[in-house]
Order: sequence, then structure tokens, then C-alpha cells
Amino acid sequence: MFHRLKSFLIILVTAGFFLAVLHQPLLSTLGNLVIYESDNFERADVVVVPSGAIPGRAFEAADLILEAKADRAILMREQLPISYEKLRDLNIDYLNDHEINNAILLKLGIDAAKIHVLPEENSSTWEEALSFRNYADQNSVRSIVITTCQFHSYRAHLNFKKALEGTGIQIHSVPSKYCEFKTDTWWKDREQVKRLYLELANLAVFFLGKR
Repeated sequence: MFHRLKSFLIILVTAGFFLAVLHQPLLSTLGNLVIYESDNFERADVVVVPSGAIPGRAFEAADLILEAKADRAILMREQLPISYEKLRDLNIDYLNDHEINNAILLKLGIDAAKIHVLPEENSSTWEEALSFRNYADQNSVRSIVITTCQFHSYRAHLNFKKALEGTGIQIHSVPSKYCEFKTDTWWKDREQVKRLYLELANLAVFFLGKR
């Protein structure tokens, strides 16, 4: 039943997109649906950097720390596909997203003591939010700012808000200006079209209660 409903929603979103192709104001509105940015953000205890979208998220996190808008960065470990085991078998070196983000922060002048990598491996934004909940339960965290790409910012905010219910932690969002997504022209770029399409589908799934 759920899979049929998900398929229907995807078809509905796709149909809506094609119906709106010639209506640019509507397309711009569609692009803004996936974006969430906090009003009048000043500072937070930590900046949370979800995995993925290298290097834009780490660049924004570095800015926030260097501007004294966050004390430390929290990096997430991603769960790699099983296919990566073949690379290990061949002794081929590669870097995980959190390793690249860590290297970026160090190169941009962030002290290593201000970078914390959470131990859990995560396969979704929801799992990252739960990993941070575990961290917050063991550390003194009163406020966070999530820096992710614009097209991922609303869903990231929703996931962390849900995961941190009852903690009293203030949740802010500052989408990275280094990620490529333009609400007024996204439909002209194939990669941005795919990003928005997937994000809208994921949002629909979230509101259906699937994490």
C-alpha cells in the first residue's frame, strides 16, 4: 500500500512539474518549498554538517565557526554502499565524506579540537538526526545550526526537529551558499532538476511518516 502511494505521489509531483514548465513564477515557488533558513540567526553551540554534497556544507560550517557563530562542528559518518568492499579488497584508498569535510575544516583554519565526528554510520538524514540526539544527550548542547544545501535544508530541519523533540534544544538552519541551487533558474540545469525532484519525493515520504 505504501509503495503504491509513494509511486502515486512521485507521478503527481512529476505531472505538476511538467504542467508548470512554462510558468516560471510557479517553478520558482516550487524551488522555494524545499528551502528553510532561520530568521535573525546569531549563533549556536554547534554547527551540524550532514554528509554529502562535498565541499559546500563544510565551507559554510567553517565560515560559521570563524565568524564566532558556532563553537564547534559536528560531522556525520555515512554508511557506504556494500560495493565499496570491492575497493577494500583491491587495497584502493578512498576518503569518506566526513574525512573530506574534516580535511576541509582543518585547511580553512578550524582547530582540530573544535571538530567532532560522531561514531555512528548513517544511511539517511533521519539516522543522522538520531545520532546527534545521542550526542546531545551526553553533552551540553543548548542550540544547533544545521548547514546543508539549500535544496536539503527544509527536510533536514524537519528531521532534526522531530528527533530532538523534548530536549529543549534550539534548532537553526543556515543553508550553504556554496551549494549550487538557484530557485529562479533551477529548471534550466539537469542536476538541479534531479535534486529538486528527489527532494520533493523524500519530503512526501517524510510527511507520510516514513523516516
